[in-house]
Amino acid sequence: MLGWSNAVPGWLLSVLLIAALTGWGALGVLLRSPIQRVFGAEPKRHEIMTTALRSVVTFYGLLLTLTAVTAYETFADARKVVLAEAASLASLSRAVSDFPEPVRGELQGHLRDYVDYMTDEAWPSYRQRAAVRGDNDVADKINLTLHRHKPESDEEKAQSRIALAELEKFNENRQLRRGFATTELPGFLWTILVVGAALVISLTWLLSPRTRRVHLVVSTAIAAIIALLLFAVEAMDGPFEGSLSVSPAPFEELREELSG
Repeated sequence: MLGWSNAVPGWLLSVLLIAALTGWGALGVLLRSPIQRVFGAEPKRHEIMTTALRSVVTFYGLLLTLTAVTAYETFADARKVVLAEAASLASLSRAVSDFPEPVRGELQGHLRDYVDYMTDEAWPSYRQRAAVRGDNDVADKINLTLHRHKPESDEEKAQSRIALAELEKFNENRQLRRGFATTELPGFLWTILVVGAALVISLTWLLSPRTRRVHLVVSTAIAAIIALLLFAVEAMDGPFEGSLSVSPAPFEELREELSG
């Protein structure tokens, strides 16, 4: 992830990207005459450049679109995992509500501590691209307390089995969420996308429509579409960072439920 979404608001980032790339496209149109003199009067130059541009745009557009789809799917999967983690915590809380004291109070206290940590510390740290490790400590307390509990009656044993099953789901979802928190596109792919955008837009400079106005519309339109797709990829890359990050709303709702 380039980290632009952490430096500026999402709406401003989209405006800056569109302004930068359309400006790059417009620059070539304004310098149309000098550029065409450099390449000379090549026979059928317009047909050659149109064919070349179509091929390059097709391959680059396919790469950019697939990258955007991948970023969205990762974002959507991370959101589902957060929902599942919060749901497993809620189920675990209900499962231990009939446990005898003092283990019930200890577990409910640890569950509240975990939810408080996720909403008050983990999510702000995620958005600042900082390490999140405190959830491990609270999760260890939950696991230790529940595994240390020794049910006596058959009813308590049945309740314990249900709680342990919910605990297993919670641990699994927590590990998945931690994995998504470190997921991002590799730097070399971002280099290809950014350099490719500049090259594709630069190729539009070599087109030879009859009027400068048509040339300007074509170049800036292609640049604007590329800018919007790059913004979408950057905003969703790193599901817990940036302007389109996964919301902590499931944990916030769970905190209200546990406090009620």
